[in-house]
Amino acid sequence: MAVEREHIHEVHDHGAVVSEERAAVREPFGVAQVFALAIGIFLIVIGAVGLARAGLHHFDSPTVSVGPFTMTPLLAAVNLFLGLVGLIGATGRAAARSVCMFLGPVMIAGGIVAMIQGVRVLGWSRADGVIYIILGAAAIIAAFLTPMVAAYEERRVTAA
Repeated sequence: MAVEREHIHEVHDHGAVVSEERAAVREPFGVAQVFALAIGIFLIVIGAVGLARAGLHHFDSPTVSVGPFTMTPLLAAVNLFLGLVGLIGATGRAAARSVCMFLGPVMIAGGIVAMIQGVRVLGWSRADGVIYIILGAAAIIAAFLTPMVAAYEERRVTAA
């Protein structure tokens, strides 16, 4: 835990001593880091297995299944890329919060598109849409639950 302190000590004409201390406490990790790491690992695994099964001959074919998810090499590469972004974001508290605020809406939007309209080039299914919406919502919630800095202020007045 890193603590940044500012100490102010004043002596007034009437003999009172005013002492103020402000501190910003930075916690060692945040909720967003855990979620960014988990989302990153999940997307990397899904994307890597999808790319291994589909190969890189064409971006839009063949369509392969990875568990309940279907994808083309293009969607597998997108999952792999977003997973790497999640892992990079998990390195720090502020980075994780920012990455979750980026990934959350992107994944929710992609999930809604997957639920409404299939895109042949991506080869996704409704299961993909559901998991993207869940992961996106979790990322946004984690970002809001991770404050940047916790601060406090203490003031003491001593009469002489």
